[in-house]
Amino acid sequence: MTETTAAGSESSPIRVLIVESDPRTCAAFRSLMESEPGLEIVGEASSAREAIDSVRLVAPDVVLLDLDLRETNGIDVVRHYGVEDSPLTIFLASHERFAAEAFQVNAFDYIVKPLTEARLHATFDRVRRHLRRSHFEELSERLEALLAEVRDARNYARRLWIRSPGQFLILNVAEIEWVEADAKYSRLHTHDATHRLRESISRLEARLDPMHFARIHRSAIVNLDRVVGVLHSDRSSSAILRDGTRIPMSRSQKFRVFELVGDESGASTS
Repeated sequence: MTETTAAGSESSPIRVLIVESDPRTCAAFRSLMESEPGLEIVGEASSAREAIDSVRLVAPDVVLLDLDLRETNGIDVVRHYGVEDSPLTIFLASHERFAAEAFQVNAFDYIVKPLTEARLHATFDRVRRHLRRSHFEELSERLEALLAEVRDARNYARRLWIRSPGQFLILNVAEIEWVEADAKYSRLHTHDATHRLRESISRLEARLDPMHFARIHRSAIVNLDRVVGVLHSDRSSSAILRDGTRIPMSRSQKFRVFELVGDESGASTS
């Protein structure tokens, strides 16, 4: 649970739900909890139904759960609200008979009554270490995912500045249908215009996202989202764009285009 891992930070109290059917025993547990620093009692429940509803409603970090509820076994309560997504559960029992079964549902601790202040303190010291470790593990996982995302999402161009006499044009890369080499320049073909960019096709290729653009010939780059098919024969191959434009492609690049835009079985043969 997100709340469980977040509680591992030093500034957040550990949120505890008490589940005990006997009011006097529940009051005694509450008194012990109030003497333990860094705990917040977020609810009390006296039945299995109340316990299940409270876990879902208040999302505690820890449930102090009486094993011997009047209408059912506390282990069945954990099974009902879900072992995998459950908060840390500390069972309180009058005997050790169900200890093995309790740990099968991921019990964090199993305490045979009476619950003493020393036993409670020792248990919650372990809870703090567990939540703190879980918190740092989650932060590490988030950081690693962020770094992976940054590594994968290189700084590919999203817009290009096209300079022409007396003005600059800002062109969204997604508008480019294909690029044509023009000596040390590049010609950018869009749906309704052609722009001359003062940059070689090789340099421009390095700035374009290869998930969307592929250099299919030494003098041509295509926007893969605009490719609708490939014509190929024994002698030549061409990529077909949506408007019917055919761009010659080198034979070595033919299968890369098949891989990126579709299965070879769907290509046309001239």
